[in-house]
Amino acid sequence: MSTIYYDYLPSPVGKLLLAIDGQGLKHIHFETGRHQLVPGENWEPGAGALHEVRAQLKAYF
Repeated sequence: MSTIYYDYLPSPVGKLLLAIDGQGLKHIHFETGRHQLVPGENWEPGAGALHEVRAQLKAYF
């Protein structure tokens, strides 16, 4: 099971949970969504791994 790196990003639509692994982006989860996504056993905080995703989302918003 590969490691998934995650971080949270504040946005105009609420806090987003971002998750990435070696193959690419796995999740963009809205905190206010119907289903709660909780980081799993193989998840590690990884703001550095999500730098490009964060930059693209900030540019989008």
